Amino acid sequence: GAVVAENHEQSAVEAVYDHAAHRELKEARAAAEKVRAASEALVRAECETKWESERNQMLQEFEVRTDELMQQLVEARIRALEPHKGDIDLIKEQISAAKDKDEKR
Repeated sequence: GAVVAENHEQSAVEAVYDHAAHRELKEARAAAEKVRAASEALVRAECETKWESERNQMLQEFEVRTDELMQQLVEARIRALEPHKGDIDLIKEQISAAKDKDEKR
């Protein structure tokens, strides 16, 4: 009977150890999961920050390029109108002369 009681006690102790080990394993797994989730979030945040700054840089470059092209377009228009400047001034004078006549009437 003593051997049976001893075996019973032994298996009860082992069961307690098993339970404790199982609980520690579960806690360790949960902690590891938290660490993994946190590092994933960190990596994602770093990537998003990097992408955001790259996107902003591209937008800035695009705006600068657009401004340059607009400037070139304005200059091209001015050059294209240059030979006709005399005609344009003449038309402007005629318009203002016509307006003056209307006002005098």
